[in-house]
Amino acid sequence: MSRREATYSLKTLRPSKSGALKLLAATSLLLSPLYGQIWDGGAGNGNWNAANNWNPNAVPVNTGSASITFAGNTQLSIAVDSGGWNRRLASLTFASGAGAFSLNGGRLDLGSGGILHQGASTQTINSQILLEADQTWTASSTGSLATGSANFNADGYSLTLAGSGSISLGASVGNLENLTLSGSGARSFATGISTDGTLISTSSGSVTFSGPVAGDGGIQLGGTGSYAASSTVISSGGNIVISAGSPLSFAGNVTASNGSVTVSASGATTFGGNISGRSGVAFTGSGDSTVAGSLASQNGSVTLSGAGDVVVTGGVNSAGGGVSVSGSGDRSFGAAVNTSAGVSVTGSGATTFSGSINAGSSAVTLGGSGAITLSGSQVNSGSLVVNGSGSVVSASQLNLGGGNLTLSGSGSTSLTGSAINVGNVVVSGSGDTTLGTQINASGAFTQTGSGTTTFSGAGTNYFSSVSITGGEVVLDQTGGYALQVSGGNVVIKGATVSFGGDNQIANWNDVTLGAGSVLLLNDTLQDIDQLIITGDSILDFGSGGSTLDVGGLTLVGDSVLTIANWNTSADLFFANINPGSSTLAKVVFEGLGEAAWQPGGGGGVLVPVPEPAAFGLFAIGGLGAFGLVRRPRR
Repeated sequence: MSRREATYSLKTLRPSKSGALKLLAATSLLLSPLYGQIWDGGAGNGNWNAANNWNPNAVPVNTGSASITFAGNTQLSIAVDSGGWNRRLASLTFASGAGAFSLNGGRLDLGSGGILHQGASTQTINSQILLEADQTWTASSTGSLATGSANFNADGYSLTLAGSGSISLGASVGNLENLTLSGSGARSFATGISTDGTLISTSSGSVTFSGPVAGDGGIQLGGTGSYAASSTVISSGGNIVISAGSPLSFAGNVTASNGSVTVSASGATTFGGNISGRSGVAFTGSGDSTVAGSLASQNGSVTLSGAGDVVVTGGVNSAGGGVSVSGSGDRSFGAAVNTSAGVSVTGSGATTFSGSINAGSSAVTLGGSGAITLSGSQVNSGSLVVNGSGSVVSASQLNLGGGNLTLSGSGSTSLTGSAINVGNVVVSGSGDTTLGTQINASGAFTQTGSGTTTFSGAGTNYFSSVSITGGEVVLDQTGGYALQVSGGNVVIKGATVSFGGDNQIANWNDVTLGAGSVLLLNDTLQDIDQLIITGDSILDFGSGGSTLDVGGLTLVGDSVLTIANWNTSADLFFANINPGSSTLAKVVFEGLGEAAWQPGGGGGVLVPVPEPAAFGLFAIGGLGAFGLVRRPRR
C-alpha cells in the first residue's frame, strides 16, 4: 500500500484496546523491511537504505526473499551500499516506464528470480554481483541492460540471458557453471566469458565477445544471429559447434582440447587463427569459411563435407585420422597437408592443394566430379588413386614408394611434376591422361581403360613390363624413352599406340602386337629390336615420311600385318628377315598388295611387290638411297 494509504489508516484507528493492537501492527508494518517493494525515490535521495524511497515505506528485507522493482523517473542513481554492503534479493525488475537507472556500489546478491528489464531505457548495474541460484536475466523490450566492471561472481550457478533487448556484461564472470544465450537482443561481453560447464547460444541477435571465450563442458554457437570473438575460443572438455546463420568472426585460435570442432554454419565464417579439435575438425555447413591459420586433429579426422567454400591459408595436420573432402563447396589448402590415415577427395566442388601432401604409407584418393589441383612440391603416400569424373592437374612430384598409381576415373588427368616414383602404373579409366614427367616404376605399366594416355615428359620412363590392352597411348617423350622395359616385352593388344616423337621405345625392347592393335608412326623414326605379331594388326605410316627399323619381324600363326598409308617415296620399313620366309605373305600393303623384301641399308627393307615397269626405277633410285636415309639405331 502507498504511504498515503498507510497514514490514513493510522489516523482512523479507534483508540481502544484492540485498536492499540492494530496501531502497533500498522506501525510495525511501516517500520519493518518488506518482501515486495517499488522504488519511488520519496526520500529525495538515492540511498537504498532510506525507507521513504520505497513503496511501502520500508527498506526491503536483506534475506534473499525480497522482490524489488525500479519504476518511475525519480532518483535514478542508486547507492546500493548506503547503510550496508550487500543486498540479497529474490528478483530485480525494471518496470516498463522506468527511467535509466544506475545502481552503484555495494553488491547485489541475486536469487532465482534473476533480473527482468521491461522498458526501453538503459539500465546499468555498476555494483558487484553475486549469484545465489541458477537464474535468467531478460530484457523483454527495446531497452538495454548493462553491468559494469565491478566483480561478478556466479558462485557455481548458471545464467541465461534472454529477450529482445540488449544485455552487456562489463566484467568477467567468475565461477559460472553454464551460460545460455537466447532471444533476439544483442549480447556483449567486454572481457570475454568463461564457464565451467557449457556455453550454449541460440541467439538471433548479435553476440560479441571482446576477450577469450572458454566453455569447459562445450560451446555451441547456433541460432540465426551473428558472432564476433576478438580472442581465443577454447573448450577443455567438450565439443565446439558453430552453426549460426549469420556472419561469424573469430580472431584467435579455436580449440577443443578433448573434443571436436564442427562448423555447420549457414552464414559466412572467418577464423583469424588455427582450428584444433583433438577428436576431429569438420566443416559441414552451407556458409563459406576462411581460415587464416591451419586445421589440426590429434586423434580424429579433418572433414570438409558441406556446401560452403572453405579456404585454409595454412595447412592440415591430422595425426590420428585422415583428411576427407566431399560436398559441393570449393576447398583450398595453402600449405602442407600431413596425415597418417590418407586423403580422400570425393566432392563436386573444386579442390586445390598448394602445399605438399604427406600421407605416410596411406593412400591418397582423388575422386568426385570437381576439379582437383595439386601445386605443392610433393605427394608422399603409399598409393595414389584418381577415380573421379572431374579433372586432376598435378605439378607435384609423386613419391609412392612401392605403391601403385591407379587412374580409373572418367575425368582428365595431367601429372607434370618433376618425377613419379611408383610401384605400378595402372590406367583403367575412360578419362584422358597426360604423364608429363619422368617415371621410375619398380613394377609395370598397364592400360586397360578406354581413354588416351600421353607420355610427354623429359627423360626415360622405366618399367618392369608394359601391357596396353585398351584405349590409346601416345608416346611423345623428350630426352629419353617413353617406354623402357627391364624384364619383358611391350605388349599391345586391341589398342592403339601413337608416336609423337622419334625412338620412343628402347631399341633393345621387343614389341608384341596382338589382335586389333594399331601403331601410328605419324612421320617419325622408330627403332625396335623385335616386332612380334600374334594377331591381325596395323602399322600406319601416316601422311608424310615415317621410318620403322626392326631387328626382326615375326608373324605368329595366321596373323596378318597391314601396312596403311604407305608412301613409297617417303616411308621406309627396315626389317631383317629371311627373304624366303612365309612371313612376307602375311604382310600386306593396303591398296598395294603383298610385301617384298629387298636387300639394302645394312639389312633389308619391306616394300610392296613392285609392278614390272616400276621395278627397274626402284632398283636404280630407291636402293641407292637406303644408306643415305636410314638413321642409326640407338
